[in-house]
Amino acid sequence: MKFFSGQTLIELVLAMGLAAIIFPALLTGFVTSREGRVQQEQRLQAITLLKETEQAVRAVRKNDWASFAVDGIYHPVVAGSTWQLASNTIDVNGFTQQILVSSVNRNTNGDIVTIGGMNDPSTKRVAVTISWSSPYASSVTSTMYLTRSDNVTYSEDSDDDFNDGTLTDTQVTADLGGEIKLANNNKGKWCSPSFSSATIDLPDGPPVAVAATASATSIDIPNEAFVATSPETTNSIKLAYVRIDANTDTPAATLSGKFTLDAAQYSDPDYVPTGIDLNNSFITKDVKYYRSSGNNKYALLATNLPDKEIIAVLIDDNNPANDDDTTGEYADPTNNIFKYWTFFNTRMYAGASQPVTNTGLLDPSSNAAETSNAGDNDGYGSNPNRAYTNNNSFAVDTNSGSGTGTSCTGTDKDKHQYYDYNIPSLPTGATINGIEIRLDARVDSTSGSPQICVQLSWDGGSTWTTEQSTSTLSTSEQTYTLGGSSDTWGRTWSESELNNSNFRVRVINVSSNTSRDFSLDWAATRVYYTTANYDQAPYDYGVSSLSILNDRGYAVSGGYLYVFDLSTIDSKSTSSGLDMIGCRIQLDGYDCRPGSPATAEKYDPGESGASWGDDTSAIHDDCSDGGNIELHATNDIDPVQVGGSTYVFVAIGGVTNPEFGIVNATSVPDGSSSPSLSNSSCGRISGGNSGWKRISTYDFNSGSGTEEAANSVFARSDGNRAYITSNGGADSEQYYILNTSNQSSPSFLSGSPSSGPTSGYYNASGANGQLYPRRALTVQNGVRAVLVGDDGVSDSNDAEEYQVLDNSDENTPAYCGGLDFDDGFNDLTSVSELDGDNYVYMVSNTINNDLKIIQGGPDNAIYISSGTYESPTFDSDTSGFPQVAFNGFQSNVDVPVSTSLQMQVASAPSVSGSCSGASFSFVGPNGDPDAYFTPVAASVSGTIPFGNYLSDAYQNPGRCFRYRAELSTSDQTKTPVLYDTSINYSP
Repeated sequence: MKFFSGQTLIELVLAMGLAAIIFPALLTGFVTSREGRVQQEQRLQAITLLKETEQAVRAVRKNDWASFAVDGIYHPVVAGSTWQLASNTIDVNGFTQQILVSSVNRNTNGDIVTIGGMNDPSTKRVAVTISWSSPYASSVTSTMYLTRSDNVTYSEDSDDDFNDGTLTDTQVTADLGGEIKLANNNKGKWCSPSFSSATIDLPDGPPVAVAATASATSIDIPNEAFVATSPETTNSIKLAYVRIDANTDTPAATLSGKFTLDAAQYSDPDYVPTGIDLNNSFITKDVKYYRSSGNNKYALLATNLPDKEIIAVLIDDNNPANDDDTTGEYADPTNNIFKYWTFFNTRMYAGASQPVTNTGLLDPSSNAAETSNAGDNDGYGSNPNRAYTNNNSFAVDTNSGSGTGTSCTGTDKDKHQYYDYNIPSLPTGATINGIEIRLDARVDSTSGSPQICVQLSWDGGSTWTTEQSTSTLSTSEQTYTLGGSSDTWGRTWSESELNNSNFRVRVINVSSNTSRDFSLDWAATRVYYTTANYDQAPYDYGVSSLSILNDRGYAVSGGYLYVFDLSTIDSKSTSSGLDMIGCRIQLDGYDCRPGSPATAEKYDPGESGASWGDDTSAIHDDCSDGGNIELHATNDIDPVQVGGSTYVFVAIGGVTNPEFGIVNATSVPDGSSSPSLSNSSCGRISGGNSGWKRISTYDFNSGSGTEEAANSVFARSDGNRAYITSNGGADSEQYYILNTSNQSSPSFLSGSPSSGPTSGYYNASGANGQLYPRRALTVQNGVRAVLVGDDGVSDSNDAEEYQVLDNSDENTPAYCGGLDFDDGFNDLTSVSELDGDNYVYMVSNTINNDLKIIQGGPDNAIYISSGTYESPTFDSDTSGFPQVAFNGFQSNVDVPVSTSLQMQVASAPSVSGSCSGASFSFVGPNGDPDAYFTPVAASVSGTIPFGNYLSDAYQNPGRCFRYRAELSTSDQTKTPVLYDTSINYSP
């Protein structure tokens, strides 16, 4: 074996090096192990102290929120038997104990945020920290969000609670201990009618017809009634306009205007209309209203005039600035007399005209010499009235003139006026083609070239035409003609200027020799004119019924239907009448004139003017037919739009068999239609235009010897039913419902004319069977029909003149209510207001309290349509909390079908330390004033919005609180119910 020197030394050095590395590591590990155990023990003690501190904080929060909820740094201390917080940190056995209390902000969704938001006084952030420094610095921390110890609930659930709130169209009932419902509707019911105290005296009368309207957009706009008040030509007032406050009990009616042409009614003569070829001597037969595309409102009066059967009166020109001046609707703003606007004249067909005709030569009946700037100023100083007739007896102007000038208009020439020619009233719209003046005259000598000049005046002598002159006069009587059939004397004339008030002839004697004697035998006038082809009813009855559908007017006169255009009414004038549409449409029936014997007439097809070739025998000399006197061929019309077709339902008057007819007024004839517009067959029953004629009739009672006539007709809006009142009496039912779903073949609901109806009719028993209905009928939603008229039999029975029928089962219409008014009623109409209130406006056959108002159903109405409940104020300070956070609410409700209930809340600060002066602004979810909390199942609940809204009018947290519930129903037999409300808040 061999040994190498130095090896042992190397091993020793290596061993020592390893030891230098290993031994310190072993020593460090030993020391660290000992300190880690200590650190762990410290942490365990710190956590224990942390939990103890948390419990102390919770105890302080529970015992006294007010002292706890102050931001700052604290430590817990024991005071007596409870914990309190002391300021600053504290060292506890080598540990530093800290409690940091800080505020919490929330956003509008209620979420806690670190930036922005609104302070939540009911929530605090608490950070508890326990720290130590040995064996090295460390800490443990916990964070808590603490709210007030208990949420509090305030509730309203009894009738006493609710009665302290504000009820608007709502009521408190105690069916289940206390609840809120809509208020009962105690207004009038159709089947339990009563006269309202809202009656009003109308001028003149008794009124003959009434129309009315109610606003479709607001209950704040008054209703309007238009009443025709002139049953006689001598009645001064022709129209009364009444405003009725809407949505009020009892309705308040005010006479707001009238229409008349009686000069005595005007406050100033300058207000009286002139040049309209119309005086105040006419009867009003019917009335309707029309709102134009320009938003002007007109009243249309049906009259007995032969050339102005319809008169349009301007009621409202849609310019508030004009309401009280003459440029607006009032012609007389002092006496509230409305402005005459235009007219409609019935014609055979639109645009038709007649050949030029003339009045014949007409004599003057008045004269006057001009006495200023007129030569000798004595005119025909000798017997001037001898020029009235052609009889070789002369008016003489001796030594005429004061100078030798030869100008017709010279002031040195004698002038004399002749007038009052009694020119016949020319039809409205006539064209004046020419005016002829005939002078039969002579002169004593031709020396000085004597001649006569003539001028014409259209305004009573204020203004004159350019003169025309004769040739040199002869010493023997000759005829001299000036003007002629096509000479208008340099101007356009209207027929209204050719009357005694306006038209004058000025005769001027001209010679260069002042010794001339002029002799005038005759100063005659002839007017040549072309008139539109005009119609008029027999016996001056005029238009018997008027109706409006869309932009068309419908009028019946003398057994014919006329259609006219209302779309252009704003552009019309007193001399430019409304335009006729198409041709007249022949109807059944005859106008009847009482007498011995009575006579009944109408136009034959193709006739116009004032001749009637179609006549028949009246049933009775007094023109009675059934229960009423029947003067008119047509008593009533009602147009209806069915798809693209227009039908006019017609109630036919006396002297005819059918009581009902339907007109198709859809396809307007023109020059290329068949027959053409100008053909005499246009609009005829036989051979007329297929879309412009009477297409069907129906006879209610075809039995031999029976009598009956229809007075009123009301068309259902879909055209499937016609509701008709008849004459009453032995042979007549009082009321019929016809099936008109096939407009070409109307029928009873069941039965036949030969046997009478077996369903769909009404005839009262007992005293009420003596009601003779007038031309007046209204039907509400097909369910209630209202009849008015007169007790037609003088005996001990007392019929009700106002009767309401229940059409719920249309096969058996039945009486359901009525009123007795012995003077009877002449007409009625009905309106429905936006809030569902229904009214009947009636005009009675009296001159006192003659417009009467009755409020109607529906009969099963129990609740009004809408109302609100606003809770009393909850003041949190009464519970010892000057400010709280209102957290949420819950209401138990019942919301049937067709009803609704929605809620809002309001939180407000106190005012001067009290809620009594607080102002409440209500909001829904998210603070939106236009939003609502709505029901889910049988409750309404939600989080009360937190924060400030509506410019701080709403503040939560706050002190003062209210909620509001809005209730509504579209079925007045049902109401939503609010049973109770609970409010949760944090004090």
